[in-house]
Amino acid sequence: VSTSICGMVYALFSGQPVTIIGSTGPVLAFTAIMYSTCQQFALPFLSTYAWVGLWTSGILLLCALTSTSNLVIRYLTRFTDEIFAGLISVIFVVEALKNIVGLVFTGSVGGGAALLSVMSAVATCAFAMKLSGLRTSRWFTKRVRDTVADFGPTVSIISCTAVCGWLAARYGISLEYLSLPTQIVPTTPR
Repeated sequence: VSTSICGMVYALFSGQPVTIIGSTGPVLAFTAIMYSTCQQFALPFLSTYAWVGLWTSGILLLCALTSTSNLVIRYLTRFTDEIFAGLISVIFVVEALKNIVGLVFTGSVGGGAALLSVMSAVATCAFAMKLSGLRTSRWFTKRVRDTVADFGPTVSIISCTAVCGWLAARYGISLEYLSLPTQIVPTTPR
């Protein structure tokens, strides 16, 4: 809620109403690594995250006051950006593969559930790639191809999840789903 309120206030007063304020891949990867590090060293995540944010704000303020962004423009090229984007992609793929392969070698997960999970992951990826590749085909009009290609991953996730749920119900396979709390409360008591 606070992110949305701050985003609206920023959009109203910044003169840049179409700026995307949400988290990006690098921020998500950093947060995940910081969370696992806090777990490893038994540190409270929220307060550690707050201190990292405060220090980052201070460093960014110092960089803004000294025009350090000129160095970024001069020394960082598109190649640097592409390498960093590739690294983030590799991190997400490796984490997903660890989870999928972990299902196969975990004794607590049944063979049917592991097989269905692996098949669902492979089908979702293949279907998303096929729909995204539709942009260069000759089927349909250009507008339809572009729309289907833009929403290909979303369509793939929704349809493969539905098929996976149907197969699980049809053959009595018990899948582990995301557990959600019954009420919305802070993770850590304040």
